[in-house]
Amino acid sequence: MKRIYFILLAVVFVLLSAMGGTYYLNSTAQDKIAFSDSTMTSATYFFSNGVVEVAPDVNFHIDTGSPTSLISPEDIVRLRNLGLSVDSINFPVIGADTRDNIIFSTKMYLVSFPVSRVHYRCDSLAESVWVEPDTAIHATIDNIAFMPGRSGEISVIGTDVLSRFVTEQIPMVSSITFRFDVPDGYERFCTMEPQLSSMDIFGAGPRYYIEATVSGVLRHFFVNTGIDGVKMKMPRELYSKSVTAPVSEDLVKVNGGLFKARTGIVLMQMGNRIGSERVHFSNTLDNGEPYYINLFNFLSGESVLDFRSGRVYLRPHSYTSRQLGK
Repeated sequence: MKRIYFILLAVVFVLLSAMGGTYYLNSTAQDKIAFSDSTMTSATYFFSNGVVEVAPDVNFHIDTGSPTSLISPEDIVRLRNLGLSVDSINFPVIGADTRDNIIFSTKMYLVSFPVSRVHYRCDSLAESVWVEPDTAIHATIDNIAFMPGRSGEISVIGTDVLSRFVTEQIPMVSSITFRFDVPDGYERFCTMEPQLSSMDIFGAGPRYYIEATVSGVLRHFFVNTGIDGVKMKMPRELYSKSVTAPVSEDLVKVNGGLFKARTGIVLMQMGNRIGSERVHFSNTLDNGEPYYINLFNFLSGESVLDFRSGRVYLRPHSYTSRQLGK
């Protein structure tokens, strides 16, 4: 009997040690992210529909619905062919993909992204416009950790990486800038509250939520930039409380799946803004969440998502004629 007791204790000890080791490795995997040139403070890339082009033909989906960052075998080859560093490190790691499926791997990849690939110029109206990217690699962001992704699927930047950055989006010139500090000229809009998820026991990234008062009722929206064509989604049974009837139902894509959703206009207050917003209504869940918001679709102007402090910022005016990426 004592022998069985000691065997059970040994098994429990091994399991707890493995979980503790996995948590430590995962939670510290992104600690060494840094610019190769210490004078660099930001990196600007072409950005459209939630997808950032970090290098020629190397695209990553920025997905706050994914706690884990994933890189496909094809993008590993492309980055290496460009002369960028992609090193593999061997240790067991557990994460989740964009569909919230648990994934396990015995290795991770430490990847470098090139810095300052894009350039802008002022047109005749003094507005900044997109110019062909600079293919020369002047500096890099190093030691970004990724789990291996599936072949043929787009690579993903999840919240484990995003939680180390401040991102500035400027839709007018289709750009996103990764920073460590909030740039000047922005005003606080609302708060993203990080909350524990099932993946937190493995040290992966948190889930973020935003509070909004919809038709006088406080709701908590899961921040997910991985959904297409949706600003905000609410349960279908709340459709009758929307202000106006929809013209038709929309076909919406969420994490690779299609579903029909009614649309309606609701009166909403979020942060320091109030107004009418277009909302989709469907009982289709996203990662188990009935309410969610895609901030890239919701915020049409210049904005900053500070994942480290959980704050969202907006510009009171447009300043796209300024020099970008500085």
